[in-house]
Amino acid sequence: MNETGLAVSLAFGGRRGVASGFGIPLIIRYLLEVADTVADAVAVLARVPVNMAYNLTILDRSGDTVSVFVAPGVEPEVFTQCPATNHRGTIPEDPDHAQRFRSVERQQALFALLARNPDPDTAISAFLRPPLYNTAHAEGFGTMYTAAYRPDEGVVDYIWPGSTWRRGFDTPDATHVAIYGSDSAPAGV
Repeated sequence: MNETGLAVSLAFGGRRGVASGFGIPLIIRYLLEVADTVADAVAVLARVPVNMAYNLTILDRSGDTVSVFVAPGVEPEVFTQCPATNHRGTIPEDPDHAQRFRSVERQQALFALLARNPDPDTAISAFLRPPLYNTAHAEGFGTMYTAAYRPDEGVVDYIWPGSTWRRGFDTPDATHVAIYGSDSAPAGV
C-alpha cells in the first residue's frame, strides 16, 4: 500500500510459462510509486510487460476495486466483480492446476462471502478458515498470513490465527515474530 491509499495484492494467474517482461515484485513496487488510484494502476499495467501470469487485486482510498489478470504478450484483463484466486477470470485455463490448488472452490467461497456483504471482521475471519486458509505447507501451498488493507486509515493488518500485526506509515521499524506450527495445527504468534 502506498501513502495515497493504493493497495495491491497478488496471486498466481494460473497460466504457466515465462517470457520477456518485468518480474511482478518490481511491477508492484513501480505501481505503488507512481499510481494513486485504481485507474492509474490499470493504465500502468497496460504499458508494462510482465514475465509471468498473475492476478493483481487493486484497491484505492475511494473504495474502487478491481482484479487484473496480467500475462506475457496479452493485454491486461480487468474484472470489476471477480475475486482473484489462482486462475484467470472464473474458468481456469489449466483445470488440473486449478483442481490441485482448489482455486475454483476458493473463488466460489469468495463469491459466497461477498454476496453476504460481510463486515470487515467477518470477512477476515473467513480468510482464517478453509477453504480460504490453506495448511498444505509441505505440498507447497499453505497460507502464511492474511492481509487486510485499510487504505482510508493508511494501515494494513497482517493476520495469523491468534495474532494480528498492524502496520502503518508511522510504524516503519516495528517488528513482529511469527512462528508457524505443523500443517495440521498452525500456531499463533
